[in-house]
Amino acid sequence: MYDVSLKRKWDEYAVREYWETEGMQKGIEKGIEKGMQKGIEKGIEKGMQKGIQETQRKNALNMLSLGLSLEIISKSVDLPIDEIKKLCSL
Repeated sequence: MYDVSLKRKWDEYAVREYWETEGMQKGIEKGIEKGMQKGIEKGIEKGMQKGIQETQRKNALNMLSLGLSLEIISKSVDLPIDEIKKLCSL
């Protein structure tokens, strides 16, 4: 009876160890997958913002070359006047 009890204990331990190891592996894989997805989304978002800002600056420079006032340019391209003045000095 003692041997049967001991075998059950070892079997239970082995099963628990297997599931913990397997569960950890699956959790790590899901975590990496989610982390990569979030990283890609953040990268795309930053790239889009950078592209929008660059377009705003280019449009502001084009408007400056046409001789439009800083206030009109600021309202048109949604940039602060201070930033447009910085573009003038470039």
